[in-house]
Amino acid sequence: MVEVEAKDRFGAVAVQDVRLIVAANATNIPIVREFNCNSTEATGGLPTAGGSPCAVRGTGLGSTATDFRVWGTRTVRGTEQRVDFESCVVVVANTEFRCTSPEGFGSGFQVGVWAQGQNALLGSEMTFFYESPKVLSVS
Repeated sequence: MVEVEAKDRFGAVAVQDVRLIVAANATNIPIVREFNCNSTEATGGLPTAGGSPCAVRGTGLGSTATDFRVWGTRTVRGTEQRVDFESCVVVVANTEFRCTSPEGFGSGFQVGVWAQGQNALLGSEMTFFYESPKVLSVS
């Protein structure tokens, strides 16, 4: 709380405690507009083995991969599960990165992005899912 003193044009004084909220410069907030993975599966799901290239496009994403991360989280029976994307590289500075999907399984993963030292804003709800595991042989 900050104490603010104000005077009107007649000289009357009023003092009021005010809650001060400081926001970051909005021009520096990374914003993700698109998250798109190249799936080899017909349904668009990611293979459980991982390895699919995924593009993240937006603004203010930075120019180095050292301060850029992508992950997916979901909650199953009250427990949060997280998978971290790998090998992120800059495609176009500040606007596009490409990462590789990790191994995983399940559906309903919410995308999260860290860029320029802060969580990025997502232009819309971005989710992904993994294909169901396939039995390749029985012996």
